[in-house]
Amino acid sequence: MDTKVEWLGNAAFRITHDSKVFFVDPWLDGNPECPLAVGQVKYADAVFVTHGHPGHWGRGDSVKIAVLTGALYVAPTELCDYFVAREMLTDNQVFRVEPGKQYEVLGLPLEVISAPHPPVPKQPVWLAEVPGEPNCGFVWRFGPKVIFNIGDAEPDPVFEEIGKRYQIDLAMVPLWGKGMGISMEQGVKNSADMIAALKPSKVFPTNRYEKDNPVVKLLADTLRERGVSVEVMSQKIGLTVEV
Repeated sequence: MDTKVEWLGNAAFRITHDSKVFFVDPWLDGNPECPLAVGQVKYADAVFVTHGHPGHWGRGDSVKIAVLTGALYVAPTELCDYFVAREMLTDNQVFRVEPGKQYEVLGLPLEVISAPHPPVPKQPVWLAEVPGEPNCGFVWRFGPKVIFNIGDAEPDPVFEEIGKRYQIDLAMVPLWGKGMGISMEQGVKNSADMIAALKPSKVFPTNRYEKDNPVVKLLADTLRERGVSVEVMSQKIGLTVEV
């Protein structure tokens, strides 16, 4: 069974596995250079949302996709309850998850990890449009393949434990920078620390985006200098990787 992962910019991904299609943190409309608009999404089996910050619940895009396609909406309990209470989604369409628990979603094993979000400096009002916490990490098992999306996490001992329990084929790891009040160098160090702990075969750096992003090269160089053997994907929007 083939598993393919397409990066749609920022933290948005489309995963296809066999005949199933999953969207992860789908911010599409307004996402710079994203090749796909919400109105162009014709099919999805499930939408996974790590937490409720705008670049992840998509300022409505994730809900719109679920409504348009009838996809299952998989997200932290707090976020699901918020949307159901406001009749944006029906109760039978949401799949509530909590950190530290394991589930089966549409026949696929899912482990939800507590992945603490770093403090947000001078949090603007728009960042709290919907419940932003908790930030969840998702470990999917697609047959023998393991994919881990850590959402917007910062270095934490949990990643070393996950790296010991799973042989991760692909990880999605954020590259932090000025938006979180830290330097580029510190952002690269944080990302490298998490990748070194997880030991994935491949990694997609998320969140930052520039054409020919020099930060991605700095991350790859840092990992190489540390002796961490991992293939770092380029930040080319629309890049699809077979896992």
